[in-house]
Amino acid sequence: MFDYDLVGTKAVYRNYVPRDFANLLRLALRQAEEQKRKREPASTRDAVARTVAEFSRHKTKGAILLIEVEEDQVGYCILANRWSHERGGDLLCIEELYLIPEQAHRGIAEDLLRLLAEIAPGGSVAIQVEPPDSDRKAAAAWQRLGFHRAGNLVMIRNTRRQAE
Repeated sequence: MFDYDLVGTKAVYRNYVPRDFANLLRLALRQAEEQKRKREPASTRDAVARTVAEFSRHKTKGAILLIEVEEDQVGYCILANRWSHERGGDLLCIEELYLIPEQAHRGIAEDLLRLLAEIAPGGSVAIQVEPPDSDRKAAAAWQRLGFHRAGNLVMIRNTRRQAE
């Protein structure tokens, strides 16, 4: 998706490379713990490994950006491309955006979103995020960043057996 790293005023948003796996996994496990997800570390590791493998094979499907402040990895963003019939173009979907708590209120998310809106990878017509309806705090934060509700609840049905 990106052939280059993004350099903002608050951080550097660097493309994932294989040597980053341990740090990406550490951050994903920390995010899962902070959100009190009922996922086992093994399932988080599996999800990270599958995402890395998929985006490595199909570069246009998405990207994983590691967020660095003064060479410290303080978060990550998983982005995926998706076609929207309704909008008539590609949506850049923010699957996950995580910052360690010490960095959460320093304008890094705003900085990244500004850069993404400017470069619109792949000619994206919009940036999409789906905060859980039950998480009003997250929804309010996204709204402050310029997002608005664009539809009803998202529904999903699994089509393959989930790892146990």
